[in-house]
Amino acid sequence: MKKNVKSKFAIFVIAVFATSCGIANTNFPGLTSRLNSPSSRYAVINIDSDTLDESGNNHSLWILDNLTKKKNKVFSYGRHVSVFWSPKGNYLTINNKEGSDFSNCILISMDEAFKKMDFAGNISSQFKEQETFKGDHIYIKCNRWTNETSIEISFVEYESGKALIKKLKFMYDVRTKLFTKLE
Repeated sequence: MKKNVKSKFAIFVIAVFATSCGIANTNFPGLTSRLNSPSSRYAVINIDSDTLDESGNNHSLWILDNLTKKKNKVFSYGRHVSVFWSPKGNYLTINNKEGSDFSNCILISMDEAFKKMDFAGNISSQFKEQETFKGDHIYIKCNRWTNETSIEISFVEYESGKALIKKLKFMYDVRTKLFTKLE
């Protein structure tokens, strides 16, 4: 029991240190239920429930505007997510681990009334047939912001019991809403 308390305390200290150093990311559910944006204007708040919502999920993410004190539900999920803010806090990225065979990245804009963009549908629609999903294990992950408007995304696809089908990286520009394939 003591060892578990020590490890939770160590994780908590690391999370507090990372936040104080300007690294705005965390995992939900977890030791903390709130993550402030780098500008402190917004906070993402995780709320866990014992009951399922209309989508069959028992966790939800809310955006709190620290100036107006208004709170908006922006996402619900069933397993776990990692979230991180853009450098100035105008965008929130959510890596949603939906299952053992699928993960997706969601982008939420603070400037566009919490408009959501789902990367799974947008990658295949922009690149048409050349980047469609063929495998049964698909992992899309937002890796890092390179600046306030560009984010690096990984796309990895496997077939059950077989080798890797494809592994790609893209840059996504939130202004133009276009993907650029990285080599």
